[in-house]
Parts: sequence; C-alpha cells; structure tokens
Amino acid sequence: MILAALLVATTVSATKLNIPRLRLSYKDLVSTNRSSIFSGHQGDLALTAIFLDEYHDRLFLGGKDVLYSLTLGPAATESKEVIQVTGLHIKEDTPPTPLSPVHSPSSIDASPFPQNARAEEVTCDVCTNRRAVKTCLTCNASYCEEDVQQHYRIPALQRHNMVDVTAEVDTPALPPPGEMRIEPSATDSVIVSWTPPEDPDIPRRFRIVWQCEKETNTLRVSDVCQVEVSELKLGRKYDFAIATEGENYQSMWVRTSHVTVIPPPTNLVIDNLNSTSITLRWTKDPKIHQIPLSFIISYGVSGGMAKAILTKSCSKTLSDLQPDTEYVVSVSTLMPGGEQSKPESVTISTCSCLLGLLVSIGLSAYYEGKLKLSDVLEINHSYTSEEHLNTMQSLPWIFLKKLLLANVDARSVRCVTPYEETYDLAECETKESECSNNNSINPLDLITALLLCSDDSLRQEMVRKMALCQFAVPLLLPNCETKQVTLMLWTMREVVKKFIPFTPTTQLVEESIVVSEIPLVSLVSLGKDSLNKYQILNRMHNNTFVHRDMDCDDAPRKISDGLVEISWCLPCGNKNIDLFDKPVAMANLRGDIRSFKKQFSFLCDVSAAVFIFSDDCDSSQNFLKDKNAKAQIILVSNGDRQAFRNSIRRKPGSRPFKVIFKKKQHDADFVKHMQSAVTCILNSKPNIVTIQNMAEAAERNGILVDEKSSKCQTAQRMANEITSKITDTSEFKNEHLPLQGIRKQLCLLEKDSLEIKLQAKEEIVKERLQGFKMAHVMGSFIHAILDPRIDCPTFLQWMKINLDRLSRQNLSGLKEEYKELCQSTPERKDLISDLDKKMSDCSLGLEHLFRELGQLYEWSEYCSLENSPQKKQIEQLPLFYAQMLLEGLPIELVNGDTSDVPLKWIKSVLTCLHRQVKMNSKIKVVTVLGVQGTGKSTLLNTLFGVQFAVSTGRCTRGAFMQLIRVNQQIRKELQCDFVMIIDTEGLKAPELAQEKDSQEHDHKLATLVVGLSDITIINMTMEAFAEIRGILQMVVYNLLGIKEKMAKPKCHFVHQNAVNMSLDANVREKNKLLEQLDEMTLEAAKMANSHHITRFTDVMDYDPDKGSSYIPGLWHGIPPMAPVSVGYSGAVYDLRKRLIKDLQMCQQRGDLRDFLTLEEEGDYSDTIIQDLLKIIDRFMPHRKVNEETEINLKKHICGIAAIEFQKMHNNFIEKCDTQAMLKLCRCCRLVRAIS
Repeated sequence: MILAALLVATTVSATKLNIPRLRLSYKDLVSTNRSSIFSGHQGDLALTAIFLDEYHDRLFLGGKDVLYSLTLGPAATESKEVIQVTGLHIKEDTPPTPLSPVHSPSSIDASPFPQNARAEEVTCDVCTNRRAVKTCLTCNASYCEEDVQQHYRIPALQRHNMVDVTAEVDTPALPPPGEMRIEPSATDSVIVSWTPPEDPDIPRRFRIVWQCEKETNTLRVSDVCQVEVSELKLGRKYDFAIATEGENYQSMWVRTSHVTVIPPPTNLVIDNLNSTSITLRWTKDPKIHQIPLSFIISYGVSGGMAKAILTKSCSKTLSDLQPDTEYVVSVSTLMPGGEQSKPESVTISTCSCLLGLLVSIGLSAYYEGKLKLSDVLEINHSYTSEEHLNTMQSLPWIFLKKLLLANVDARSVRCVTPYEETYDLAECETKESECSNNNSINPLDLITALLLCSDDSLRQEMVRKMALCQFAVPLLLPNCETKQVTLMLWTMREVVKKFIPFTPTTQLVEESIVVSEIPLVSLVSLGKDSLNKYQILNRMHNNTFVHRDMDCDDAPRKISDGLVEISWCLPCGNKNIDLFDKPVAMANLRGDIRSFKKQFSFLCDVSAAVFIFSDDCDSSQNFLKDKNAKAQIILVSNGDRQAFRNSIRRKPGSRPFKVIFKKKQHDADFVKHMQSAVTCILNSKPNIVTIQNMAEAAERNGILVDEKSSKCQTAQRMANEITSKITDTSEFKNEHLPLQGIRKQLCLLEKDSLEIKLQAKEEIVKERLQGFKMAHVMGSFIHAILDPRIDCPTFLQWMKINLDRLSRQNLSGLKEEYKELCQSTPERKDLISDLDKKMSDCSLGLEHLFRELGQLYEWSEYCSLENSPQKKQIEQLPLFYAQMLLEGLPIELVNGDTSDVPLKWIKSVLTCLHRQVKMNSKIKVVTVLGVQGTGKSTLLNTLFGVQFAVSTGRCTRGAFMQLIRVNQQIRKELQCDFVMIIDTEGLKAPELAQEKDSQEHDHKLATLVVGLSDITIINMTMEAFAEIRGILQMVVYNLLGIKEKMAKPKCHFVHQNAVNMSLDANVREKNKLLEQLDEMTLEAAKMANSHHITRFTDVMDYDPDKGSSYIPGLWHGIPPMAPVSVGYSGAVYDLRKRLIKDLQMCQQRGDLRDFLTLEEEGDYSDTIIQDLLKIIDRFMPHRKVNEETEINLKKHICGIAAIEFQKMHNNFIEKCDTQAMLKLCRCCRLVRAIS
C-alpha cells in the first residue's frame, strides 16, 4: 500500500536536505501519455510512477512508501528545459504521515493565526500579507493601514483600546477557553468543542474564527461550549481559533487545525478477473459528484514495489499482471488541488493462464470434463440465431454449433469488435485503436480449452467432426495448469478413415485411424525460424492446420503451446490427384522444442522422420547432440550452407543428420522439394507405430494416456470379455440372441395365416420359450450395464467400437465377393440374393443386443425366470434405458428384422423417462424418409448433432428414435420439452429387394413413422421422385383412414446433390414435384373411395416455397481428403432454422405417455402405434387383393400369348442397354446423313 504525502516544492536546497535528485526532460514528459508508467531507482528513492496531470503543471512521483506531488513553475514549463525534481528521503523507521483527517493539539497565541514574520515586523491578521501598523488590545489582533480604518469609522470599534503595533502584547485579564477539540460529523462538517474558563464570573461569550486558503469566517456564541461548522471544503486544512470575549477585552486565542475528510472511493469491486488482467470498478461519494475528481490506483505484490496509475473514470483495466499472483490494489480519490483521500484497498489473486482464459470465455464452471454432449445439443436461442458474436462468452458455443454442423469455417469464429459495426472511417479507426487482444482468442487456445472442459463423449464427437472437416486434431493435449500432457488415444477411437492405397488390388481400406499402420512425419521448430512452417505444411497438406492468415490466429497463444496436432494425407487411388501414393500422417508441435522436450522426445520415438525448422545450425547441433531418436532427423533451414559446413568441421563428433536448405527457391518449388523428401521416407521402410501402440512411448516419456484411466480400463476389459467370444457373427446370433429368432419366426407365421388370435399367439410363445435359459453373453452384458462400478457410456462405446470392427472385417470380404459376382454373373440373382442374406446375417451391432433386451423384457413372463436374480435385473432395464436416452443413446422403434414394434418395451422405457424428467416430457417429432443411399442419417446427424449409425459397413434396418432436450427459455415457444428425432432405414434397399415382402415392409414403415410425426422430411436426390412415388402414394392411402384422428403432418422435401441452384430452376422443380404429388394423391384417393381428396395438401401440410430445400453435395472435392462442403453445412443450417419455425407452428401434443396413449396399465390396444398398425394391416391386404385381381383379370383377357409376349419383352429389357442402343441408332442416322 502506498502511503501518500504531499510536497509542494518551490526552491529547496537538495544538497542541504540530502534529497536524491531525478533529472527529467519536461518535453519528454509532456509528449508521453499522462498515465504512462516508469520504474527505476534514483539514489535511495525507488520511483515506480511518473506522470503529469491534464494541465501538465503538476508532476506526480510514486515511490515505495510515498506519492509526491510537485508543482512545476512557469520557468520550467515555458523553457522546456530539464527539470530537477527533488523529493524527501524516507527512512524505514520514520514512515511519512498520510494526508488524512487530523488536527493538531491546541495552542495559545495572541493572534488567531500568527504568521512566520521577521522579528522586527508584524503582519496584519486580516490580510496576512501586509505589515501591521496598529494593534488592538480589545481584539487582540494587529491591523495594516487599510484594515485598521474600520476601528476609526465604526462607533462600536472606536471604544477599543488601540496601541502602536507590537509583536508582543500584554495578556488580557480574561482567561482563554480550555482545550479545543475538532471531531468530524460529516464529510463537509465538523463539531468544535471546548472547555469554558473555570471562574464562574467570567462571561460565557466566545468568538470562534476559522480560516482556509485566505478565506476567514467568524462566529460568536454565548452559553454554549460546542458548535457545528458545516459547508467546509473537502480535503482542505482549516485553522480554528477560539477566545473568551469580554466587554472591551478578549482572552488569548486557543488554536488548532483540522484537515477535512476526502471521501475515498466506495463499492470497489473486481470484474473480469483472469490470468494477466483485472478490471476494477468503484463509485464516488455523491457529495463530491460535481467536483472534477481523479483517482490514483496503486497495485503491487505485497512487500514489493507498487505501480500507480491516474485515471478520471470510475473503472480501469490493469493488464500487466502476472498469472497466479497475489496483488494488493488500492484506489484513492485525488482532488483538483492535489489532496488525496485514504485508499480503499482489496487483495486479489490472479488466475493461472488456463483458469483466466476459461473465465474470460465463460467455461470456468465446466473445467475438468463437466461439459457434456447433451449440453451442447440442447435446443436454445442460439440454435438458429444469427446474432453477431460480440462477447467472448458466446464464442465457444458458436464454435461448437458450427463444428457439429461440419462447417469448415468453424475455426474462424471471433468476436465482432465495435469498430466493425460502424461506417464512419474516423470513428472506425478510433475504436479499432481502443480494441485490444482481450476481445480475441487464438483458435488453438479455444480448441484446447474446450477439450479440457469436455467429457469423453463430447471430446470424441468434437474430434470426429474435426476429422470430417479435414482439421488437424490434437494428438498430445497440454494442460498448463497441471503441467501435464495427455495422449488423446481414447478420444480418437471413433475416427474412421477410408482410403485406397496404390496397390495392384486397389482395395478400399476402412478402419479406425488408431489401429491403422500409417507412418508419421513430424514437423517442429527450434529457435529462430525465418521459414513459414505452417504455410509449407498446409501447402503440402491441404490447409488442415491453423495458420497466421486465419481469423484470430494473430492472437497470441496462451494455453496451447506444447500442443501436438495430427492430420492424415490419404490416397484415393488416383495418381493424378494423390499427393502421396501411400498414406502418411503429419504431426506438428506448437512452440519451441527446447521448451517442450517431453513432446519432442515422444515424437522422435514414434515418427518415421522429424523435420526440424531452424536457422541456427549451431544451436541445432548442440541440442541434438545427445538425442537417441528412432526417427530420421532432417534439419530444414534458411541459413547459409557454407556456414553450416564450417560448423560441422568444428564439431566432428556431432550427430549426423540431413539438411534441407531453402535459399533462393520459390515457395512452390520448396514445397515440392519437401514432398519429395517425404516420398523418399515412405519408400524406405520407415519406422511405423500405430496410435494405439504410441501409448507405450507416451508412458516412457512421462505423458498421460486418456485411455489408461481406471473407468476406461474397466469398461474395456468388460467389453473385451463379451466380444472376444464372437468369431462367427451369424452363429453368435443364433446361440446368444435366440429371442430375436423366435420373434422372426412368429412374425412369419402371422403373415402366412394373416391373423392369429392373441390366445394362440401366447401359446406359441410359451411353447417356444419352454425351458429358456439366458445366454451367458447376455447375462454378462446386463450385469455390465447395471453395475454402478462400471461407467456405462464408456462400456457401451467400447462395445460399439469392437462390434463395428468385427462388422467391417466380416463385410469387407463379402463386399468384394458381391462386387465380383455382380460384374461377372449378374443373371444369377439367386446367388446374389444368398450373398445379400449372408451380409445381413454378418451384421452385428449394439442394436441387436438391445433388441434382445427389449424382447427379453416383453416375454419375461413366459420365461422360467421367476424369483431369480435375472428377473430383478430385467425389471431394471427400462429405467436404465431411460437414463441412456437422456445421454443421447437411440432406441429402436421398429424392429429391423421383423418390422414390428415392441410396444411393451417402448412404453416402459418412455414411462420411466417421463418420471425421470419430473413429468416434463412434452414432445414433438421429426422424421426422415428416403431411398437408401440418399444420406438420411448423415442429414439428421448434421442437422441436430445426433449420432445415428452411418458408414459402419452394414445396412441399417428398422427405425430408431433419439431425444433432444429443449432449453427452458424456449419451451413456451416450441410448446415442448423434447424434440424426438426418428431415423428410418433406407427404402427400396437393393439388399432387401429379393425378399417377397420388402415392398409391404417399406409401405408399413413409412406410414407408421409419418403418422407419428409432426414434421416428415422426405429426403431424395434430384429428379428421383419416381423412386419414392409408390411409397408416398401408399402413405397417403393409409393416412386417409386416420385423417380424422390426427392433425395433418407437415412435409418438407429435401433435394440432395442439387447442382442447379438458380431461382428459375427451383421454381420449375417445385411446380413439377407438386403436380406429381397431386396426381399420386388423386390415385390414392380413388382407391380409398375418398373423392373429396384431390390434392396432396389435403392430406399433408406442404408449402412448395417454404417446404423445399436444395442441398448441394456433401463433399468439397474427392474423398478421402475432401472436407465437407461449406454449401452443404450452410444449406443444412438453413433447413434447421426452417424446421424449428415449423415446430413452433405445429399443434401442441401430449407428453411421452401420450405418444403411446396408454389408458390402462398393460393395455396396448388404444395406442397411436397400435391404431396405425391396425389401419395399415387392414388396408394393405385390401390393396394386395386389388392388385392380384387386376393381374388375374389381365391374364384372363389377354390370354397366354400376352403373357409370353410380356416375358419376351422383360427379357429384352434386361439383356439390352436401351440407352446405348438409342445412341447407336442416332449415330447411324448421322452417318447416313453425312454420306
């Protein structure tokens, strides 16, 4: 804390007082900012603050224990010469007295305010500057020639006893009052009290005089010993005098002094505390509101030197602090005259760099993995907001929103500074100069902060989407708070890449990136580097790394130094496109390797080669001299080649390594040189370590591995115990998942007999389940998901990873066989059908295990499990799955194998979920329909950030639903608590085309999900309406039967892979589509005898203008190196905004229980789903009979000849390529015309 003392200097001999001198140029002082801070030592006086006030006539000097104020005379300010400043020498044992409200002890004098005059001269007591000529013994005061005239003119004063002037007068007979005391009563008032003379005969009349800055006031009182003097100036010294007053005489004066209080700042608070800066805010006293005040802020480490800043505002940001340090900060009020109040102080501790950054971007509450994926997916105001990014706290959420949309511009998010919103150039420049780095953040810092705050599921989703956008992903994540580094192995488990290496077989490789045997090439920096490493790296590797030309990359890195990023350069099998024939991974270390030896040592162990960018060859050799690296070391330099050779000669024992010099090469040529060096490394049998095997090298170098946590290891062991027993997936299903086989047989029986009574159905189930025993695998699976010691999401993730790996391995060979069979013998449809069935049987995923659980729960009453521990576990399954639904796990709505709905299982899960969310479970439903291969699941995943299965190497079957929570703030607008997303299997799947009931299956599935939905997205490719026309017609036909029981569902058509996006083309497409929809609806209405239905909009709510979206292709380029198209993510974002608005307009529906409309416990006859299924089952046979009757009638009319002709026609169409024949005919005609 700085103790303030005031020194007004005129002419003082510095030599005599032994005061240190400081020579300052006034010109330099005036040219600097008045709040500039200097520090240094001048003799015994340590100066920490030097600044001028706004008038440049008062100089403030701050030392260790004192703040000096010196008034600069006109000579100094006008001559602009060197000013010699002197100050007091402060000893440790005699600290200065602060300028604060104090008063001196009383003293007695003949004059009320005696002056420091010469012995032979007495000064006038009134004007205090002229020589006195007369002394009044009655007044006990001396007067100059001008002021004494009143004693001659005023009759009352003429009776006073006047004598010639004298410095000493006889003491009057009246005794003076006793000791006078001054006590502050308010900011601008004091209470003056005194003791009356002891003699009771002495009159009790007193004269009180007070003076400040030549302004004198007088007050006479009687019979009181205390008065309050108000309206005093703040922070000023007042001299008070009191005397006993008689008839013609008065006593000697009793004197004292008092300094009025200067109100210190109040309500001192700290805003925006972070690692290197704080913002102070305070208020000033209302009584001094009109006074032009300044404030002195002093801050420093306790016991150390302090700095001082002068400001006129009531807030100030201190931006030169050190992280994780305790500071004492004080603020004092400074009056215009230089008077200073007592300081208001506070002790604060700055955050560490990490915590400070988390506070500034609003993530401090989520530190250490508290940010969940469900928090990010929640629908809120920012979900579709287009507001400017004007606060640092909104930046992480906008980044995540863009990243989950797979927007390749996600890394370029930044705050919109005030000057960017103005149009006046002068104002723009002014505001820009005021903007600081406090409003920006380096993209790498943002990514690092989010990863440190995210849980495992969000981390994996972030990295998966970053890889999809072709961003470099973190391999080694630093934590500057704990000084630890983590290998992100578990985080990258979900990243799956496809590529075609240049080999004779050119076979597609699809596998998790952590198990791929891909050589790693690392790039690092050592010391000074004039080469732009990131520019070279991005030119070699398609702009995947953050570089200086990106928005906010010029912001300094605070927490991401030491980060190692990795990206992959994968071939597509085309030499004209591929940079490298073989796959290669590239890693980049942020920062100097001398500061991050742990990361550098790790890279030397796991890399095939390490390129070190450095211009200082000597430093490079010294640093690498003792390194024992498995990787090939290559120095990349812009230095002098000859100097490097001379250095090698001077150090003959140095470690040999290759050197690449840039010299005068163009950047493009140098990049080609670097690519050639990498190609040579790939062709020379390099050191290859998979990311999975990098864990060993990480532990050797003191690096943590995220997969080595206890919860991850326990979950992995349990998952491996289950999946390690799976060798033949088809055999595994038959042995360990028997209930699904029984369910499938029962459904086939139902279809054959058209209608089976409920009692007969129960008898069949009882017969099949007689003596049923739960398989060991299912018992282990149930135990794992219900065991509180096992982290269930982590266990399920391990199960998914293992099962996906098995499916990819089993299906890769079958796909190649299927491809060869279709090319060689396309007419053998029986073989192709058998292979399709085999591929379906080889498919095994988590959905099969959960399907078995649901079937086990539904039929548990028929199984011999009464009074067994397994029975109790089965009863807990609905509650478990309800919790998983809240975590983002989808639930199967329609069985993919049997096309039926497990009503009892779904009802129990949703009822438990309804209780879990405390009865707040109102929902709205969005469904997607489309032909297989149109990107339905990818669209939903991009739209809502959900995780429906895509690209797992198997055909998804059935329908799955997932819940997304709606934020409390917009629940009234959407009129729901959750949005339910339903993903369906691809309609008209080629793999299922050979099954006799595939068409019926598609019709039934489509009608069911459309009937359940508020909004149905029809996903289709451009000009491919014919593929889905029949299904939509059947949906319309079936919905006519339940139109009175439900509101019209909204319909939105999404045209994928749109190329021509012009307005005219879109209008034509919309009109054409609407005509086809109306024709289709009219046909369906005739079949259903609903003649009042003539248009598609009579059945479904469809607006051709607002209900049509045109989305370009997913990829920007050729995979696997193509990122997601900006046009795709932008169009999907526009579609999301449209869907949210449509949901607001949808009619409010019930909660999760009403989704099934259950009237009584165990009664499934009145559910919406059951009602839909009944109508479908009633109308489907009617449609089937109509079709069969029509075919038989045609046979009867046309006869056998027509049948034979139809066969011949079909064979001709199958064997001939009609399009090629037509082209050939046109060519022939053209040749004839020319000849």
